[in-house]
Amino acid sequence: MARAVNRGYLDGRMTSFINWPVIGALYPELDFSGDGMGIAQQPWSGNFNIGKTTWVTAQTTQFTQPGWHYIDSAGGYLGGSRSNGSYVTLKSTNDTDYSTVIETMDAAAPQTATFTVRGGLSTGTVHVWATDVNSPHGSDYLKRLPDITPDSGSFTVTLDPGHVYTLTTTTGQGRGTAASPTATGLALPYSDTFETTPAGTSPKYFSDMNGAFAAQPCADGRAGTCLQQMAPTAPLNWTHEDYHAPYTMAGDSSWANYTVSADVDLRQSGTAELLGRVGGQAKNNEGLDAYHLQVSDTGAWSIVKSGMTYVGGNSWNWSWITLASGTVAALGTNTWHSIALTMQGSTLTAAIDDTEVGTAGDSSYANGRAGLGITGYQTDQFDDFSVAPGADSGPHVGPVASGLAGKCLDDNADTAAGGTIAQIWDCDGGAAQAWTYGNGTVMINDKCLNVTGGATADGTSVELESCNGSSSQQWIPQADGSLKGGQSGRCLDDPAFRTANGTELEVWDCNGGANQRWTLP
Repeated sequence: MARAVNRGYLDGRMTSFINWPVIGALYPELDFSGDGMGIAQQPWSGNFNIGKTTWVTAQTTQFTQPGWHYIDSAGGYLGGSRSNGSYVTLKSTNDTDYSTVIETMDAAAPQTATFTVRGGLSTGTVHVWATDVNSPHGSDYLKRLPDITPDSGSFTVTLDPGHVYTLTTTTGQGRGTAASPTATGLALPYSDTFETTPAGTSPKYFSDMNGAFAAQPCADGRAGTCLQQMAPTAPLNWTHEDYHAPYTMAGDSSWANYTVSADVDLRQSGTAELLGRVGGQAKNNEGLDAYHLQVSDTGAWSIVKSGMTYVGGNSWNWSWITLASGTVAALGTNTWHSIALTMQGSTLTAAIDDTEVGTAGDSSYANGRAGLGITGYQTDQFDDFSVAPGADSGPHVGPVASGLAGKCLDDNADTAAGGTIAQIWDCDGGAAQAWTYGNGTVMINDKCLNVTGGATADGTSVELESCNGSSSQQWIPQADGSLKGGQSGRCLDDPAFRTANGTELEVWDCNGGANQRWTLP
C-alpha cells in the first residue's frame, strides 16, 4: 500500500484507492484474517488492532484534502531508480501549502534527498512525519519528527529504508487516542437460543461457509426463533475446493474440553452435523481441521475427522477419516431431536436424544471452536446451541516445555517490556516461565507471544508485545505438539536445535521436529 499510493499516481495517474477490508473481522484461523486497515477478531471483547496499512495510508490522507492537486514536476523515483523509492507532491487549493510523500520500501541503505521549493509554494517550516514499516512497535507509526527550516527554499532530508515520510507545511495531524479493550477469552458455558437474533440475519459470533445460516421462525411445532440453513441448492463456487456443503462456526480457539449440543430438525432427507475443535482452514475452504458428529434422518451416525491434505503448489484438499459409526432408530424428517458431541482429552463421545450412542479415540486436535453444519443443501433448522465446559477447560498457567529435553520457553529477564525476545532456557519453574495459554494466545507479564512485525517469512523472530488480538499472536496447537502461527502458518521453532540458554526463537516451516514441539501448561 505504501508503494501503491505513490506509484499508482506516478505510473498510472491513479488518485483513488479502495482498500478491502477496512476492518478485518475474521477468526484468526481463516485465510485473509490478517488483512485489513484494522483487525477485530474478538467480537465478544471488542479488542481491535490498527494495522500498518492504516498508518501508511494516513501519511497521505492526513496531509491532503479533496481538491488538492498533484504537482507532476515534483514527483518521481528517488535518484531515478525504482529500487530507491518514490515521492509525490500535492498542493493545497490555496496554492501555498503542500505535502510531499516519500516511500523507501525497497531501499537497501539510507539516502539523502534535497528539495527546492518555488512557484509560490510556502518556503516556511516543514513538518516531518514518518512511519517505520519494519518496526513492530506502534509508537513508530505516524510519528512526528523534528521540523526542518528551509534555507532559501531548499532543505535536505535523510531517508531510511522501509519508511514512509510526509514533508508538509500543514498542521493539525496526529494519532487518535482511542484504546482497544483488552483481549479476553470467550468464557464457557456459552449458549444461544437465537431468540434475540433478528429474522433473516446471522446470530452473533457465527461465521458461515458455503451456505447461509439465518434466524427464522421455528418449524414443525416449535415456537420462537431458530437458525435455518437458507441455501436450497449449491452455490456457484469461484474456487476449486472438493467439498461443497454449508457449515458455520463460532467461539474461541482455545476451547479444549467441552460438549457442543443443539436441537435439530431435519426438514428434508439428509444429514446434519455438529463441529468441534474447529481449527485451521486452508485457503478458499480447501480443507478444515475439525471433528464432526454427523446424524442422518435414517438413524445412521458417525464421528468423523476432517483435515487438510496438501496436494502441491498452493492447493489443499479435504481429507476425511471415520472414527466411529453406527445406527439408531430412524430420526425421520420434520421432527426435532437433540444431538451432542463431547470432547474430553482424546475421547470423543456422541449422543442422540440424550442417549450415548458411541465413542472414538483421537488426539489430532486439542482445541478449537464449535459449529453446526449440513452435508448437503437442505434447509434444516437448529435451536438451543450450547457449548458446556468439560474437565480442565483452561486457561492454563505454567511452563511451556520444549521437545528438547530440559528446555522451556522463557521471557528474557522476566520483563514486561514490549519487544523482549522469546528464548529457550533451562526449565527452572521461575516467574519467567509462568506462561498463560488461553484464547489461542501464549501470555506472560500481560504481554503476548508475537511474530515480529506480523511477518510470515522463515526465520522471523518471536518476541513479546502488547496483546492486540491479531493473528500474529495466535498459536494453534497441532497433533504433533507444534504451535502453528495463526498468521504466518509457520511453527514456533528453536533454530538448528540449539540448546544454549538465551537462544532466540523464530517461526519456520512446520516439520514436526523436536525443536518445534512444545507442551502447553
